[in-house]
Amino acid sequence: MLKILHRIVCMTGEIQFPNSELRILLLFIKGIMMKAPLIFSFMAISLFMKGQMQEKICLYLGIGLVLCIAVEAVFEHITNVLQSATGYEVFADMRMRLGDHLRKLPMGYFRRKYGKNKHSSVY
Repeated sequence: MLKILHRIVCMTGEIQFPNSELRILLLFIKGIMMKAPLIFSFMAISLFMKGQMQEKICLYLGIGLVLCIAVEAVFEHITNVLQSATGYEVFADMRMRLGDHLRKLPMGYFRRKYGKNKHSSVY
């Protein structure tokens, strides 16, 4: 996992990401909300096994589960919007770098096949 993150950071290069602290906070809260239903389920099972489950507690646990899932969905949407914009910028930069690199390469084969125009051989 860390190797993948390292590769992503290396690929992004010099691109500055706005709202980096906000993104980290949103991902942290989303991670907590992802694990909260497991905690609520553990609490419910524990109370059932002890024989201490009451209607009011069961209602509160159910409301807590629904709220956690709703908050997680909202944070998932926000992070997806932020990450899609960043992904677009990263891949646009990578396409430009690839085009620059291809223009520097010798294109003898493509020139013989497609003519003298370098751009027609890239497309």
